[in-house]
Amino acid sequence: MQVPVVLAMEASATGRSGYPIEVGYSHRHGDGWCTLVRPEPGWLEWDDGLFHCHRISRDTLQTAGRTVPEIAAFLNARLQGLTVYSESGSSGHYRLQQLFTAAGVEAMFRLADLQEIISSSQRQIWQTTRIQIEKELSLTRRRASNQARIAQLTWLRTFDTVHAG
Repeated sequence: MQVPVVLAMEASATGRSGYPIEVGYSHRHGDGWCTLVRPEPGWLEWDDGLFHCHRISRDTLQTAGRTVPEIAAFLNARLQGLTVYSESGSSGHYRLQQLFTAAGVEAMFRLADLQEIISSSQRQIWQTTRIQIEKELSLTRRRASNQARIAQLTWLRTFDTVHAG
């Protein structure tokens, strides 16, 4: 099994009224990419409670975010033909679809749920392993690429542990 490419997104709010504010991934060799998303004109919902997690302001998104078409084109260029995994389940699919619909293009890669490639043996040690990796990385900010890397490393370490010996 190859190391999965993992994608993560931060959102402005939970539920369908929120929108993607940051997207990032961790590729097979751990090289990552992350960018802020400049909100589309109709994307208005904002949850101050989530701001305390990601610490990204709407003003920062307006000034430092890349446009939705830029992001969609970049993701398609880098991830074309791959199956990319997300821990976010249906909300990850929804946010990615939101982004690509707003860009007016189709994703040229498949987004799948990371649960599809986690065995029951991996699941038994997942949370403990994830906490250990988060401590080892001692990340000070919640970023989409960091969340993707944590999920990827957790998958890799649990896979190696289950298949060792």
